[in-house]
Amino acid sequence: MVARSAYTQLRYSPALLAGTLVCLAWLYALPPAAALGGLAWLAAGGGAAAGWLAGAGLAGWAAMSVSFIPILRLYRLSPLRALGLPLIALLYAGMTADSGRRYHLGRGGQWKGRTIPPGNPASL
Repeated sequence: MVARSAYTQLRYSPALLAGTLVCLAWLYALPPAAALGGLAWLAAGGGAAAGWLAGAGLAGWAAMSVSFIPILRLYRLSPLRALGLPLIALLYAGMTADSGRRYHLGRGGQWKGRTIPPGNPASL
């Protein structure tokens, strides 16, 4: 579903696609990367800067995880799943990028073997 409709929602704009992917990486990949990188740097004797990097990354990852817990509770799922939110975002980013790729290959908006022309959702 995402691969079929994401690029349509971005109005077939390569700039909006790129901006979306950059923002997803900034919001969801940067905190875990900073946390893990900071912890590794700290273990290697990185000092105060490594501690700040690890702390900021862990705080960002914790904030996104805590904000996801109400959704998990709504569906009666374990709160531990919130730690995987960066992986969920990575999957979503991949499907969004694939949506743009498929459009530019002439296969965008496919549904049940038919390709929907841009701007014509009624042709389903």
